[in-house]
Amino acid sequence: MLLIVTGLFSLHRLGFGFVPPKEAILNEDVFIPATKTMNALDGDLVEVEVSPIRKKNKGPEGKIVKVISRKKQSYMAVCVFVDNPGELMCFLPSLGRKKTVYLEKTKEVEALRPGDRLEIKIEKWGEPADPIHAELIQAIGNIDVALDDNLFAALELQIPTDFPPEVLEEVKQFSTDVLKEECVGRTDFTQDLVVTIDPDTAQDYDDALSLDVDKEGNFHLNVHIADVSHYVKPGSNLDTEAKKRGNSTYLIGSVLPMLPKALSNELCSLKEGVERLTVSVMMSFDPTGKRTKHKITRGVIRSKKRLTYKNALSIINGETESDLSPLLGQFVALAKLLKKRKQERGCLEIELDDLVFHVDEKGEPTGYEVVHYDITHQLVEEFMLQANEVIAETVDKKYGQGIFRSHEHPDPENLKEFFRFAQSLGVKVPLNPNEHDLEKVFAMSKNTPFEQMVTTAYIRCLKLAKYTAKNLGHFSLFLDHYCHFTSPIRRYSDLVIHRQLFEKVDYYSTEALDTIAAHLSKTERNSFKAEQLTLMWKKLRLLEKWSLEGKKRYAATITKIKSKGMLANISPLNFDYFIEVRDLKDHYRFNPEKNLLIGSRTKQTFQVGMQGSLTMIKIDLKTLSTKWQLSPPKRKN
Repeated sequence: MLLIVTGLFSLHRLGFGFVPPKEAILNEDVFIPATKTMNALDGDLVEVEVSPIRKKNKGPEGKIVKVISRKKQSYMAVCVFVDNPGELMCFLPSLGRKKTVYLEKTKEVEALRPGDRLEIKIEKWGEPADPIHAELIQAIGNIDVALDDNLFAALELQIPTDFPPEVLEEVKQFSTDVLKEECVGRTDFTQDLVVTIDPDTAQDYDDALSLDVDKEGNFHLNVHIADVSHYVKPGSNLDTEAKKRGNSTYLIGSVLPMLPKALSNELCSLKEGVERLTVSVMMSFDPTGKRTKHKITRGVIRSKKRLTYKNALSIINGETESDLSPLLGQFVALAKLLKKRKQERGCLEIELDDLVFHVDEKGEPTGYEVVHYDITHQLVEEFMLQANEVIAETVDKKYGQGIFRSHEHPDPENLKEFFRFAQSLGVKVPLNPNEHDLEKVFAMSKNTPFEQMVTTAYIRCLKLAKYTAKNLGHFSLFLDHYCHFTSPIRRYSDLVIHRQLFEKVDYYSTEALDTIAAHLSKTERNSFKAEQLTLMWKKLRLLEKWSLEGKKRYAATITKIKSKGMLANISPLNFDYFIEVRDLKDHYRFNPEKNLLIGSRTKQTFQVGMQGSLTMIKIDLKTLSTKWQLSPPKRKN
């Protein structure tokens, strides 16, 4: 007898997906191979036929047999070419592939040309191989216009770009400055040496810091967080819109804020030299970095200095003279103690460089910058982690529920694959390794050419962190309690937590919190997808620009081996390209144990860590695709 279940389809960027069944008869997510998705898209309600045969050490597998309802009413597309007026070949990011689209003929439709970006309403999907019948909602310019990259991504992921009039009207009720009466009953921190440390381009300053060290060497750290809950009340238009958005979305060159800029960049932002309302966590640590006590209070601060990560690092390194040098030195001293204690409890040190793109007024990329995870980033993170843990413990003790940041243990099979990967790089891996051996693997890869690869592979083997109404702990941080508290300007989860600290919260039933947590996990993923979509366009535009300047060949490192090919990471843009074995001049067999591809005739061997070069053959902005030619790689040392 066939097992049929229903659920919301979660689509992976590589085409496969998962369906968590609504029926109690099956309590495991069903894996859907890329060939069995039946045109289903992320978030669609689907019917799944579960296979009676289960592979060893694998969960249930199935195929989608029916799309019950669609998550979205409109979809974004890029016209690749026009066959006839109204008959277009389009690339749909939601599908990740090209489809023939029939549009009802109008003057606007007949004027469409290759590269035009469209918003369409799909009226008939048909079978997976059938053309799509749709209606044109709007054309938003051509792919040649880089400035529209962000708008396209926002529309594709259905992230609002404007605030409703009733929300903007509600903002007008607030004064542009903190009023005296608003400070009554709050702890006064305005005379303290308080600073903010943020990226160069930031305008929404959520957090500020101050620190004193007493004669006994104890540290007294205050983490001040913008008191957004003072302004955004439950049930208000502001609250409804903030909850809908879930979080701010940071695209290249622009921000889609969770709150109107009058709040996010002004009244709530902890700007230099002006009074701002806060929720403050006052924590004390002994000389070894052990937290000894804490207090949570509503306060008012006046930031003495707006620091960027760059100028803070310059002061710490002694390159810039500043009267803030002693304070930053104390920050570093405490952060190092906290890091040491974190490592002692088994928490892994994950340090990945960040790639930041610069664009001009037309949205065209002008270059990029590699941002290193230096001590300034580390100290801010350590202090935020302490505050988040304190708040999570407080909320869990008070209510037993909230909006917690949970991270489950990795799947054992994924962990095994990670250890095999590390071993293929030459890292010594213990026999029958488990979670407790991760620290050894990271220690052995430290300061090697493969450190970043090991870190990236480890991150990919982990489950996604998510929001839950019950506290489930956080695997990566090795913490029993954790939540997001420190960024209420840009995350709705933090705003809910702030309310739970000080206000009556009977309106937050368990069911309501479950719903909010699930919704926020989705909006977070949506924002990430939008950010990745615009990032891909900027990378391709920069590669295209370099190509026109004559640069076509790039260093590349093999980072993953599969039976169908291998993944190469192209420097310097951290750009991944999958090289299919069918494009290689030999028949290759895959050795899964040693992570090798071996040529039958040439005996050419490909393995993880090999370095070579790729020559650019083609870039297609319309389909977000590239074609590269592999040059013979060098064997890893």
